[in-house]
Amino acid sequence: MSKKIGLFLLIIVLASCLGAGDESTDIVEYVWVKGKLSEIARDSQAVVTINAEEIRSLPVRDLVDVLALLPGVHLSRKGPMGAAFDLSFRGGNFEQTLVMIDGIPWNNPQTGHFSANLPVSLSEVDSVQLIRGGNGARYGSAFAGAVNIVTRRKSALSGSLSGGEYGLFSAAFSGGFALAEGVKVQAGVTRDQSDGFHPGTEIRNLLFNASFSWENRIMALNVDYGQGSKDFGAAGFYAPLPSREECDSSMFNLKWHLKGNGALVPLRLALSHQTHWDYFELDRNRPDYFKNQSSTDRFLLMLESAFNTSIGEVRLGGDLVTDHMDSLAMGAPREKSANLYVNGKWGGSVITVDWGLRSEWWLGQSPGLVYYAGLAYHPSPLWLVKAGVGRSRRKPSFTERLYRSPANSGDESLLPESSDNFEISLITPRPFGVFEFSLFFRHQRGTIDWINLNPQGAVFWQAINLEPYNVGGIELTYALELGRSRLNLGFERSWSKGAPGVGYESKYGFRIPDLVIRANGLTPVNDWLSFNWSYQFKRLMSSSDSAHLLDFQLQVQLSSKISLNFLAQNVANELLEEIPGVRIAGRWLSAGIRFRY
Repeated sequence: MSKKIGLFLLIIVLASCLGAGDESTDIVEYVWVKGKLSEIARDSQAVVTINAEEIRSLPVRDLVDVLALLPGVHLSRKGPMGAAFDLSFRGGNFEQTLVMIDGIPWNNPQTGHFSANLPVSLSEVDSVQLIRGGNGARYGSAFAGAVNIVTRRKSALSGSLSGGEYGLFSAAFSGGFALAEGVKVQAGVTRDQSDGFHPGTEIRNLLFNASFSWENRIMALNVDYGQGSKDFGAAGFYAPLPSREECDSSMFNLKWHLKGNGALVPLRLALSHQTHWDYFELDRNRPDYFKNQSSTDRFLLMLESAFNTSIGEVRLGGDLVTDHMDSLAMGAPREKSANLYVNGKWGGSVITVDWGLRSEWWLGQSPGLVYYAGLAYHPSPLWLVKAGVGRSRRKPSFTERLYRSPANSGDESLLPESSDNFEISLITPRPFGVFEFSLFFRHQRGTIDWINLNPQGAVFWQAINLEPYNVGGIELTYALELGRSRLNLGFERSWSKGAPGVGYESKYGFRIPDLVIRANGLTPVNDWLSFNWSYQFKRLMSSSDSAHLLDFQLQVQLSSKISLNFLAQNVANELLEEIPGVRIAGRWLSAGIRFRY
């Protein structure tokens, strides 16, 4: 296998020397929250982007609140302020959603629960991008979509301070400057803490980020470091017990690329080292009842070349991954994997066709092949049609195979998950706002879930592969901008036959929403005062549980650089259990100040 990989990487380098490549741009389609198309992507996959300007105007406290605004995204929260949460999309589970930071996969090999332990604070985010549809051929394990968090690269000084009920305190400061022409450095630190809305849900967060960038007319180099630390109460999540958890995560990313003459990069290289440390007590009142300490290390090498050919744009790429875990409960497994892919795009002013193939080698598993094919049809400025079909695969995590506790048991014989994905969307970008209608369908095989083997007695969860089942749904979004006012509406309806939690007791899948109604907006009162709000109605699948979630924020602009904000979250004081036994935070009031120089 090593010879094949070496030959493929050599081909990439040679092809990059022959290709007439240009520098690529970030994944951007349109700013959904603002309701104005900034750019239409020239491929078939729909991308929704919320940029830094929009984030500052939304009634949000942290990155978790921003993610909750994305269409089709569902968050299952274990505590407030991003203490811990699971991110899922379009009826999938948290293991099937790919999370990326600046285009580099962040998913944790131990468990998808840790994929949400992002070493990036909201103050360091330039934009959040949702890439919808099956993206297995380009990005890997992305069944229903991928989330890409793009960090800032600006030379400026900014900060915020806020406080509120339940011991809430938050502070964030960041700054950057140019050392020389083309050379920039930046750093930031964020501290969040709260006593928790419910008993046993306290949280202490500390995040640090630093970056270095150097660029000239030939190449560009970026080095990023992030470190995050969390100490929180997770009462009721892993079992009906007052659990407690500590997590530390870090990333070191180095990205380098040659510049081309326009839209393609002749050669791109990325190196990433990601670590995660976790200490967990199942019952904080009886620490010795069950506790586990684990750490994971991931080394990732990514290489890609893009060039033009007679059949259009072609991208060749590959990545090598080494994962190592050291755990009291799961031992010290070590795994290696390799992936090679080719993606292409051809099109004119009206039709664009894009496709991709990805070959995956996982140690101890049979090699697999995933694919994607899509079509974008843009006959006029008034509407756009996108359609795609693809396949995705995911290998079981360390936890799903090896974990043992008094309440859970993994299974080393679990098979990889796979799915076939279909999607079609209609977008009308002008002249009366942005309207999008999407239909999606996914056939899943071997999906891994945790089921209760003894529903009449003590709770005990066993990891299993489910029988094949289907997930489908519709999504409608509408965004309108009138002067300085903005309005966004959304409707999501999904259905499933045999999905996790339907017909049996599931640990995580039971709380997938099957109906969501969204609305948010910005209404300026005058030049110095604005009112922002967000509403969401959520109904959970196979359950009568539902909630009306309303947030609003008043912003007072003291000057062009300083503003005050007053935030009220969950105004209706709904206490929905997104995870059985774990209630979301109720009504929460806070106030703060922000500055930018």
